[in-house]
Amino acid sequence: MIGWGVVVWLRGGEALGGPAPAGSMAPGGQDLTLFLALRAFASGCVALTGIEAVSNGVPAFRPPEARNARQVLVMLGLVLASLFVGITFLANTFGLVPAEQETINS
Repeated sequence: MIGWGVVVWLRGGEALGGPAPAGSMAPGGQDLTLFLALRAFASGCVALTGIEAVSNGVPAFRPPEARNARQVLVMLGLVLASLFVGITFLANTFGLVPAEQETINS
């Protein structure tokens, strides 16, 4: 998704649907913002369970276990960071806002 979004951006294209008009937040948008913050927190907790699984599985790694587990955690962190930065960049670049029945990722 991020790769395709960068290709569209480099070609000077617009996201499907284009940017939302200014001031188009529906009434009750503040409640939606709280919901989205809580949803992001829950998603972050799910990501932490993946990190916890690596931490708990250190004995299953080949020797040197600590070094190999550290490399896996670094790679996992890089993947999470690149997804966050890429999606945030594309959402800001194309002026995307979540709709009532559709998220930014979809």
